[in-house]
Amino acid sequence: QHCDRILDSRSTITTTVIAKQLGTTAIKLNRFLRKSGVQYSVAGTWVLKVRYQGRGLAEVKSHTIERATGLATVNQMKWTEKGRKFIHELWLREQAAIEQ
Repeated sequence: QHCDRILDSRSTITTTVIAKQLGTTAIKLNRFLRKSGVQYSVAGTWVLKVRYQGRGLAEVKSHTIERATGLATVNQMKWTEKGRKFIHELWLREQAAIEQ
């Protein structure tokens, strides 16, 4: 039950946090996810490929930031707990395949 509650959580996690858990960087993890066919970039924002949309893995959130030219809105994809688990499993499978 505890695991189900965690996976159903509405909280989100950045790619940077997940990358740190895996011992890598967000840049390398994003490249891995792109190469694996999970995501692609649109105008600087990572988005899920159609195959992975609607599975509750991630959501794009808008944030307002202050720049020298004024306020700007930026979009950032953040992962759900289900998405974090998915990434961990995909990453570990890839690492195991490399080691064989």
